[in-house]
Amino acid sequence: MIAKEIHKEAKKFKACKFLKGDESFDQLISLLFTPKGWEFCEANNFPSIDIFRKAILDDYSIFVDKGDISIEQAEKVVLVGDTKATIEFNGIGEYHVYLLHGASARITANNFAVVILHYKNCNVEKIKKNNGIIV
Repeated sequence: MIAKEIHKEAKKFKACKFLKGDESFDQLISLLFTPKGWEFCEANNFPSIDIFRKAILDDYSIFVDKGDISIEQAEKVVLVGDTKATIEFNGIGEYHVYLLHGASARITANNFAVVILHYKNCNVEKIKKNNGIIV
């Protein structure tokens, strides 16, 4: 059901290049994490906050309107809406943090952790320790 809503909304933005129209919800989530998929989402504030709020996203590391939360060592995490996350990355690895619709984060990269941020119009505080990198 929610996949149909996402497809309908995507048509408004002429996302036909990215979507065939028959993708499952899991396939749509996978597309979100591709460079072109995220670029499209960021440029169009897509999906809307309403669609994020309707979807059940607990199994996908996507946090929508969760208030203050703490996260450690998530390979990929998406923060949406009224979510204020404190995120710690400690140790060698590459991690991705995505923010949309006004979410905010305090991110610490420590001990050679490489954190790649993807955000637009969101508040992010970056803390780098012991050769941690945030780009």
